[in-house]
Amino acid sequence: MLHRAATAVLSALVLFAAACAVPLGPGFHTEKELLEVRFVPGAPPHLQVRATFTLKNSGNAPLDSLDLSLPGEKDFGAQNLRITVDGAAIAAQPLADAAPGAANARIVFSAPWPQKARRTLVVSYDLRAASSPAMFAIAENSFSLPAASWYPLLRAPNHLFAKGDAPPARFDLSVFVPQDFLVHAAGQPRGKKRRSPESEFRFRIREDDFSPFVIAGHYHEQKFSASNFTIFFWTFQPLPADQVARAGPRLAATAQILEKLFGPIVAGKRSSPLWIVETPNSPAQVSSGNRAAQLDSAPAVALLSSAAFHTGVTSENFLLRVERFWASSWPNFVVQPAPGAEGFLATSLTEYASLVADQARRGEPARTAFAGEFLRAYDAACRANEEIPIASLQQKDISAQQRIAESKLALFLLAAENEVGSESFHRALRRMIQGLRGRTYGFTDFRVALEAESGQDLGEFFRR
Repeated sequence: MLHRAATAVLSALVLFAAACAVPLGPGFHTEKELLEVRFVPGAPPHLQVRATFTLKNSGNAPLDSLDLSLPGEKDFGAQNLRITVDGAAIAAQPLADAAPGAANARIVFSAPWPQKARRTLVVSYDLRAASSPAMFAIAENSFSLPAASWYPLLRAPNHLFAKGDAPPARFDLSVFVPQDFLVHAAGQPRGKKRRSPESEFRFRIREDDFSPFVIAGHYHEQKFSASNFTIFFWTFQPLPADQVARAGPRLAATAQILEKLFGPIVAGKRSSPLWIVETPNSPAQVSSGNRAAQLDSAPAVALLSSAAFHTGVTSENFLLRVERFWASSWPNFVVQPAPGAEGFLATSLTEYASLVADQARRGEPARTAFAGEFLRAYDAACRANEEIPIASLQQKDISAQQRIAESKLALFLLAAENEVGSESFHRALRRMIQGLRGRTYGFTDFRVALEAESGQDLGEFFRR
């Protein structure tokens, strides 16, 4: 009886595996992809983005169209969209009411794309200074493109079993800039070629690399190495060597604390390099509880305005701003908070990491000051709004409750650390962030990690 049952199960598995070899729905496969970025000097300068895809119809039917996500004019100043399929120009139809990150354009083929046939799709456009400064910066001597959707993304057909929105296991990124520019970008460097009057920097981006980002400019590079970390200073004018030597040890110590707290920023690679980069533009800020926080542009990169550098890289204000950049980008480029109220936890982790670094320097007074600051912010926020339990927040409540939730969660992290002990708390953070690499996290994941490291049931503590 058991033998017959096992045989039936095995037969079913074999049939299922065989069926999986047959496409279950419409779709395509990206065989090759080349992403190119070119800096074009001028008044004002702009960027040219070009993506070349080699595609194969791997689905169960011909395809009449293909959907894309393209950067918008508000965030990226995108203009002059050009699309070709096998060398023939084709127009894109905008999709109304597209959700953020979803397909917002469609190209309709002149004739259906047959099964197993290949197509070469080229998408190009220009990026100029945008009306929203949050996304990228460009000036006559530098630019930065964040790890966000400034590049085109292909989307699978709207079907239950559709395939096609995954990039290839590896693809290439080429950055063309004036010969005196330096370039830092996602992926593994693959060399540099001089093509007068430009230089081409090439990178290979693999599945486990970060999303494409580019930081480039006419920079002077200075570096400091300590505690196994290398910190690169990219500035428009050389920094006094003694300032680099004095700022370096503190920043390297902070990097060591962040790695102990969150684990390595690159999987399997400890002590990754960190960057401090000058930009003529003031980096965009978002409201974050009772503080302003810069939007992350690239992992382990602090983008600071020229005005910030003028205060001196040894000033306390400058050092704190760098440390907050790193404290934010370190976990946020490894895992992402789940949508909605879970996002408050990410901001609170940034605050907590900054506290741990400060406490290592100043001791218990840093913790007392931190608690007092957020208690005052919480009380002030509650006077302006009626408090709603964080777990009950809906999207419509987020902005009104932001100051309350972020202040309360910053204090909650202190209480949780007191409850389980610092060592267990730090191990739990590292466990959650590294264990969920590339995925999302929320309050439940945090509780599970804390309980696993402390051996305590924290259900009632979290409910309170």
